[in-house]
Amino acid sequence: MASRKKNIKGRSIRMRFLLLISLLVVVTIAMLSVFFYREFQRVIDQRVLLQLTSIKRLKGVQIEDYLNREWETFLEWEIAQDTALINGETLLITGRIDTIDFIRQLDLEGPYHGVYDLTPLGADGRIWLAFIKNTGDGFFVIKKHQPETIQQILLERTGMGNSGETYLVGADQRLRSASRFFPKRSPYAIAAETQGVERSLNGRDGSGIFEDYRGIPVYSSYYRLDFSHLTWVILSEIDVQEAKAPLVDMRRQLALISLLAIVLAIGLSYSLAGLFSRPILRMRNLLRSMSEGNYQTDIEPFSGPREINEMFTALTELRRSINGAIQFSMEVGNMNLDANFQPAGHNDKLGASLLRMRDQLIEFNRLKKQSSRAVTQSFLMGQEKERNRLAKELHDGLGPLLTSLKILVQSSTSLPSTEKEQMKKLIDQTITDVRRITYDLMPQALLDFGVGKALSNLTDLVGKTSDLNIRYINSMRDDSNLESTVHINLFRITQELLNNTLKHAKAKNVGISLTEFDHKISLFYQDDGRGFDLDEVRQGFGLNNIKERVNVFDGYLSINSGPTGTEVEVEIPINS
Repeated sequence: MASRKKNIKGRSIRMRFLLLISLLVVVTIAMLSVFFYREFQRVIDQRVLLQLTSIKRLKGVQIEDYLNREWETFLEWEIAQDTALINGETLLITGRIDTIDFIRQLDLEGPYHGVYDLTPLGADGRIWLAFIKNTGDGFFVIKKHQPETIQQILLERTGMGNSGETYLVGADQRLRSASRFFPKRSPYAIAAETQGVERSLNGRDGSGIFEDYRGIPVYSSYYRLDFSHLTWVILSEIDVQEAKAPLVDMRRQLALISLLAIVLAIGLSYSLAGLFSRPILRMRNLLRSMSEGNYQTDIEPFSGPREINEMFTALTELRRSINGAIQFSMEVGNMNLDANFQPAGHNDKLGASLLRMRDQLIEFNRLKKQSSRAVTQSFLMGQEKERNRLAKELHDGLGPLLTSLKILVQSSTSLPSTEKEQMKKLIDQTITDVRRITYDLMPQALLDFGVGKALSNLTDLVGKTSDLNIRYINSMRDDSNLESTVHINLFRITQELLNNTLKHAKAKNVGISLTEFDHKISLFYQDDGRGFDLDEVRQGFGLNNIKERVNVFDGYLSINSGPTGTEVEVEIPINS
């Protein structure tokens, strides 16, 4: 009974494979057939229209060249007044313009000079042209001509198949050249109100597929020919049915090939369905055993298609990943939080729990670091607030008192002059010291203009009160909108570096550059004094203060020191 159920399930899997593969093959073949058919159709359309365009252009050039030659020859002729000459189908007339019948019939407007279309007046509907020139004395020379050469140019059908035709249409949308499909009908009696004629008369030459004057779909290339007073449309066309004959044959061949491919695909898919269903059933049994907690199940290699073999290999990897989860838990227990582990899947509760445990420990460490940084920042900001308060107290309290004392001493009449001068010098020195202490505590320029201007004042002050030659480059942006804490910390870092140089380096030259980039601010400090060994120097309050201020903003600090000087580079991310 169990074997029978297994066979039923096996046949069900096989049937699903059969239907799926067959459907996939049918859809693929259909899509490819449609694609190749349409692509072949597109190529045929392009090539046919390109060929018709070339023929149209060639015949247009030939007709224009013929008309030019006839007109230039006509201009050279000289005939006596009131004469008429007939040469075959050519009639030459001289006389006053108001005596010519066809001029009055066509209601032509002056000046009468050029080539005119007389076809509407012809009895047989063929092309009639009138060449008119003014002799200058009130008389005109008129050549009435039926140009068979134009018809011969249009009848040349090389490269146009059995249904190809090139013909002329006038501005009244009637044929000017004979139709090869209606040779016994008068050309002028045939109306050609087609899309190509209308577009070309409106100044839009081109090509396309539409019905011709017979109502039959054709490939058409059309071109407006303007010569003197003539407005014609020259069209080169071929029937769609003839041009697409190879496409019909290809469609039959594609249908036959597709049918044979589908039959072959169904047979192959039936065999493949059986080949794939057997290992899938075996895979099901192994997965059921592992889902019950038996991770020690032996998985024998499968010799078959590469994809099926990879499925059994993946099952072996699943068992190995469980052992990996055990190893990962040991790493997490040892606080090795950089250890990596990938759960076997969304049902791997053990792996997911271990990852959550690791992530929580990482988050705890991050919050701890963030809290420490916040404490340091709060401490530093408290220092700055206290410095700012003391600076204001000195400036607003002690400063005015010293100034008043100085005025009192100056105005005193009871003190000897020598003592008065000594007291004034002492008071001036005290005022200078108070100003320096106030500046060290909190420069007003730092609060008003930012670190760039404040450092400029600081370097000027240090340069005047010491032997240091300081070169300062300020590349801060004028529209900088950094927080005040960034300005204050950069100022304090530079202030500490200058103090260290003055106290220990015995330097002569100092270079400072402050640059604001899109994502960071860079401070570069360099002196040529005697350096120090970073491994041996005592980490005094100055260096620790610099490191803490950089760490508060998660910045970068680099110190390089040697016998020829010290270089310090600080980078503060702007997004911090």
